[in-house]
Amino acid sequence: MNIIHMNEGHKITASLDECILTLGGSLTIDIDEEQRDVERVITVFADVSARQPSRVAAERGAARSSLAEQTRRNAESLQAMGFAHRISDRWQVENAAYLAANRSAGDTSGTMSAISRAVRQALQSAILAVGAWLVIQQEASAGVMIASSIMMGRTMAPVDSAIGSWRSFVAARQGWARLRKLEPVFQEAAPVLD
Repeated sequence: MNIIHMNEGHKITASLDECILTLGGSLTIDIDEEQRDVERVITVFADVSARQPSRVAAERGAARSSLAEQTRRNAESLQAMGFAHRISDRWQVENAAYLAANRSAGDTSGTMSAISRAVRQALQSAILAVGAWLVIQQEASAGVMIASSIMMGRTMAPVDSAIGSWRSFVAARQGWARLRKLEPVFQEAAPVLD
């Protein structure tokens, strides 16, 4: 993070494309490439760590749904043959596996959210510290210090939001990949009559 002192009067501007904040004319904070690299690393780490647990949870959910559908479809036959207890035990195993996989995916997503939130709060604290130092040096007002902290929080909010919903994004991407695998099957289907 580069800090550049300026004395151009009272103004607050924000250029989020270049990630530069100019506050009160006395403090410019340049969120440089290293800062953006931290955000990218957290996002990539969230993707890599959430991919496998989300895939396993989706597979376990599909297996559980398939077993439930098969059981519902053949309920009378299973009951007549005395397999109700065995199917119930099998359902318990599938359900427990699904719940464990779902919990693992949720834990991974929660951990990534917590890391992102901690980084955001650390950055906001650093901005407050720099702002407090400038207030003590009488180069900025207390309002500039608070405004800079708020603006830093606002610039990191999209990253927090993206990481918080990353699990859903990964699940959607995996669902799309499954549909793409089925595409050749649908293309080979019989043509529709006109």
